[in-house]
Amino acid sequence: MKNCKILIIISLFTLLFTACEKENNYPLSPFFYPEAFTPNGDFLNDDWGPIGVFSTDIDTNYTWLVGFNHETYEMKIRSKNGRQLFYSEDINLRWDGTYKSDTCAAGFYYYLVRYESLDGVKYRDEGVFELIR
Repeated sequence: MKNCKILIIISLFTLLFTACEKENNYPLSPFFYPEAFTPNGDFLNDDWGPIGVFSTDIDTNYTWLVGFNHETYEMKIRSKNGRQLFYSEDINLRWDGTYKSDTCAAGFYYYLVRYESLDGVKYRDEGVFELIR
């Protein structure tokens, strides 16, 4: 019985240690993510997405991340209960605070943004922001 207790303690420690390890170490993001936005139609902070070094084609108004492979970009917005409210693979599409054309409530939401640099470095940015009505 003594060996059984030691085995259980070792197993619990291993499980705890494994659960606390970070699977991937991603580099520090070159982008800034606003802490809040106000989608009220006043043309100030009406949509939400990353802010950083972007370039825009004047003729087409198409925007892309400078130095990054735009084909690898994806952004997900989730509610506090985990429901995905927004998904985009286009840096030009930012979240407007709606889900299926319905206005989302004021509160906190979660984001996950993934992309790669032109030389293959992977980035994963995640956090929380507030929608203010």
